[in-house]
Amino acid sequence: MPGSFYTSHQSQNPLRTGGLIIWHTLVSLCCIGLLCGPLTTNATQIADADGVITVTYAPAPQTLEWQTPTPTPWGDPTAASGGIFRLSIQGKPSTLRRFGPETPSELSQLLADLQLPLLARHPQTGMPIPMLASQWAVADHRITYQLTPAALWSDGTPITSGDIAFTLQFLSDSANKTPWQAHSLRACIRGIEIHDQQRFSLITTAPVTKQTLLQISDLRATAQHFHQPNLQWPRQYDWRPEPTSGPYRITEVIPSERLIINRTTPWWGDQLPQFANRFNASQIQLRFTKSLQDSYQLLQRGDLDALALNSQQNWDSPVVTQLLSQRPITRYRHYFQGAQPTSALLINKQHLQLIVKKTILTLIHTGSLSSPFLQQQLDVFKTQGYQINDLPLSQGELLEQLKTRTFDLAWVTLDGLNDTTVAEYIAWLTEKSTGASNIELKQDKNQQGVSQYLAWQWARLPAWLGTRYSNDLFNPFDPVTGGLFWIDQRLKATALARATKFTPNQTLTSDAYRAKSQTIKPVGPVSANFK
Repeated sequence: MPGSFYTSHQSQNPLRTGGLIIWHTLVSLCCIGLLCGPLTTNATQIADADGVITVTYAPAPQTLEWQTPTPTPWGDPTAASGGIFRLSIQGKPSTLRRFGPETPSELSQLLADLQLPLLARHPQTGMPIPMLASQWAVADHRITYQLTPAALWSDGTPITSGDIAFTLQFLSDSANKTPWQAHSLRACIRGIEIHDQQRFSLITTAPVTKQTLLQISDLRATAQHFHQPNLQWPRQYDWRPEPTSGPYRITEVIPSERLIINRTTPWWGDQLPQFANRFNASQIQLRFTKSLQDSYQLLQRGDLDALALNSQQNWDSPVVTQLLSQRPITRYRHYFQGAQPTSALLINKQHLQLIVKKTILTLIHTGSLSSPFLQQQLDVFKTQGYQINDLPLSQGELLEQLKTRTFDLAWVTLDGLNDTTVAEYIAWLTEKSTGASNIELKQDKNQQGVSQYLAWQWARLPAWLGTRYSNDLFNPFDPVTGGLFWIDQRLKATALARATKFTPNQTLTSDAYRAKSQTIKPVGPVSANFK
């Protein structure tokens, strides 16, 4: 096909190019693409029409105002390195790819965190800080980056400007089977100009603002020497771990059971202040479980270190209460102020009216139910005498439920979309799935986030639990807000030997970054120290 990456990219680039991308802030765009078949088809047509992002070569602009801030560290200096951290995700993934068919997924989003963005937002101040790029300069429709000279892939290969160029070309090519990513990239980036091995400029479609700087700079690349795209893409890469730019790499894959992810030692970023006293575990073991009940059992035996409580129902469940009373396990709730997905509760009024005597409502969803807004909406139904049945579904299953018009309630997250796009998407969803006259939409625009976890007390957190923008207390990989915890191996040994007394029913709540508009009553704090 004319202009296709597969036929033209190597001859156009005098530098060794490499890498693929997942644009982390746009993950949910891919989710929506999977959910909405017709929208995905339209995105593919747009991709075919627009072509791949262009790559040019030129000297760097002569007048650049380089930004080179030295971030204030936010890791806990008392953290201890070493140990194994074990966590789980539900379901058995069908691929280790971060893009392409059957992604995004919970696993693909975790794998995205193994790669560094170009820049990120400081988790306390909100200001841009270096990540893969050490400095940058902004001028109207252009962002120029200087890659960290010491940056290496986990296999020891240098990371270059060519990796970024290949990233853009590959995902903007319709042949890669990621049409939403292609469309999203081209909505922001017109081209890339390579200056040398470490310097390049992204040419943007609109003047650069602070917000778009951070969004565009969330670009995450992988290595060309690993990826050799051809007609066998993507299946030949389903279970091939890719080199990483972050501090961890996949070292062992046990299909349908677990991943073994080891710390890269030495890692090129270890001496940088933004990574100090973080990423403390030597190894991460990621278990695949069939259900939440299986994860509870693993946690009870001490075979998991932490487990996310994705809903208020799980937070208050009898099994959690029992675990708190029987094991040295703490329940954590941390409020944060990062931008949250725009979410909506779809109420199928027609279905409710047809079943007059209905007392049990089924809530279908694909993700977390921890939203305070959702819980408030569900409380309204409960006060009316309804019992809520929580039914988690895959994206495809959710779409089928919507098409059949048999659902009662549907919780849909619209991450990464602006208000206009959200309105368009909701209009399509309500018209095609339920009929606009039969749907009631309750949209959540709250910017408050809540992270809720169970964790054995040997998985230690800083005294403040998390940062202003922490979205996952026990995410070991996130380049910005992850890796703040550590393993106390002495406590682990004594706890498993039942040689240490503990205070049951431990609950810790961090209200430091809680929005004033929140209506959920805080719990705690209670000391979680061993006695």
